[in-house]
Amino acid sequence: MGARGAPKIEDYNGPKKPAAGAYFMWCAENREAVMAVVRKKCEAEGKSFNITDVGRTLAERYRVECTDEQKKVFDEKSTVLKKEFAEKLAAWKETEQYAEFEKAKKVFDKKSSGKKDKKELKEAGQPNKPATGYFLFLNEHRAEVTEKLRKEHGTAFKIGMVAGASAQKWKALTEQDKIPYEKKAAEEKLKYAEQMATFKETDAYKAIEAKQEKAKKTPRARKVKDTPAGETATTTEPGVEAEA
Repeated sequence: MGARGAPKIEDYNGPKKPAAGAYFMWCAENREAVMAVVRKKCEAEGKSFNITDVGRTLAERYRVECTDEQKKVFDEKSTVLKKEFAEKLAAWKETEQYAEFEKAKKVFDKKSSGKKDKKELKEAGQPNKPATGYFLFLNEHRAEVTEKLRKEHGTAFKIGMVAGASAQKWKALTEQDKIPYEKKAAEEKLKYAEQMATFKETDAYKAIEAKQEKAKKTPRARKVKDTPAGETATTTEPGVEAEA
């Protein structure tokens, strides 16, 4: 379960989503063969392989090669698979793994929402948070510490060493030596508080705050969909192929 991004039901022992509809089932059966053909063509023409060419080729071949009878068979098979998936999904929702999945999804959604809110506030002019005394010290001595470590370690030098060495250097300071940095940090903190007070009076901040409050009061109902992500609910031929 160490995969990055949104948690997937398959990572929590959930049922795998089946391909739905004639088109997607046909693509699932023919993707490997079409991919091999596209790769060979790209090599022959001296072009770089592009996965979007596979989707485009699948769409074109589906329109020409898949007969109405075959589409009917795929649709019937799809209906059976969707029913089986729905039953497995219902059973999975009664398990502890599903509860873990829901918990992980809520955490992910909260983090994603928080990042979006921070970006929006930043773009609206929110002032940067002030540095602590330690970080003021770190910024002042970063170049010096980095140069020293590069000389000591040569090709074995890693940028991560700078933070560790700087922390040791900070700890070695006396309380008296730290006063100038702590004093500057206190001044920056006061300045930040004044800037934030001004920022919170702006129309941009008030609009973002109102939107956040509205979102809190109207939680969205969430459920695990029974169709693959990005798939349109159709069993007919594709119009414009986005992704196979």
